[in-house]
Amino acid sequence: MGSYNNPLTLFSSYLTLNSGSSQHFYPHNLGNNFTNHLVKPIENTGNELEIALVDAYFKLKDKKKDNSIFGHLENDNRISITRRSAAIHTVLNKPGFIENFVEFLNQAFERRGINIKFHTIVTEDEKEFLKLIFTQPGYRINISKNYARAFGFFKDDYPSGEIIAENPISQELFDIIDINESLKFTIFQDEVSYVYIKEPKYKDVLSLINEINKSLKDYQVFFSWNENFVYTYLGNADLFVSLPNYVEEIFGVPLNSVFSGSEMEFPTFENIIFKTSEYNIITCNIIEDQEFRGKTVPVLKAFRQNNTHAQSISCDPLQYIPINTKSIEHIRIQLFDETLERLIIDPMVETIVTVHIKSRF
Repeated sequence: MGSYNNPLTLFSSYLTLNSGSSQHFYPHNLGNNFTNHLVKPIENTGNELEIALVDAYFKLKDKKKDNSIFGHLENDNRISITRRSAAIHTVLNKPGFIENFVEFLNQAFERRGINIKFHTIVTEDEKEFLKLIFTQPGYRINISKNYARAFGFFKDDYPSGEIIAENPISQELFDIIDINESLKFTIFQDEVSYVYIKEPKYKDVLSLINEINKSLKDYQVFFSWNENFVYTYLGNADLFVSLPNYVEEIFGVPLNSVFSGSEMEFPTFENIIFKTSEYNIITCNIIEDQEFRGKTVPVLKAFRQNNTHAQSISCDPLQYIPINTKSIEHIRIQLFDETLERLIIDPMVETIVTVHIKSRF
């Protein structure tokens, strides 16, 4: 090993980094994210050093399919379809004291044979809260937003049971409700089913849209894409469709969007990139960032994943990258796929990485 401090001496050293090493300093080391402490720091005050990956070995716990759109995450190809059966009960507005209106509601529910009732709870500081008693197991209840806020309820809907409002009742909010706005209680039950998108043969937008539509053909739901992402439903029943977050990310649709009604439209990314896993990458904390898939990442090496769980890489020729750390006391290695998701490594097998550090001149 050469001298670190004599600028006239060319430096050259091979280092073997291991996810099982340096546990005293880094007890949380993992196969996909680990740091090794160097016994003696390597000085790089003149930025004269560079590093290359020599070889690496690691074992995947869950191997991803080469160049696949799906199979990266659990259920990343699953579409949720919710059919809703609902009954809506309407009560006309009755201006005045909110307490009197609540009592009026209880009488109306009793006459109609509806299993809804309100109780008033008064706290020690004399604040009044409503407790909603809704006894229809398996169903949920939604209260018109403006009335719900006046009653102190702030969630969109509630399950069967006894629910105490999050906030006290508000006469002020009740008074500003339009006289012509009726109170609506929607009692509903959702039946959720799932369909799965098949891996498209070709990795392009139209092929993916085609596979999405094939999976939904029994529901009269269609998606299309022409600069905008368009949802169309030709049926009559209440239907709510949720695409996998992974597909939403591909198109730039807001996460957790719920598609309902006859048509919805979202603007999408101008350039749609599929998050395939054809490559893996090894990053290192002591090197300069590089442009990778539109992001700056300290990539030490990008390489193709083979078709086995055990991944062995041997580099020839070596590709050197400038080191930008002045004093190298530790080296951190991370393993990602090309979508910058950490690889899922077998915890029973240590990751081993060999690097060569040498003088550039």
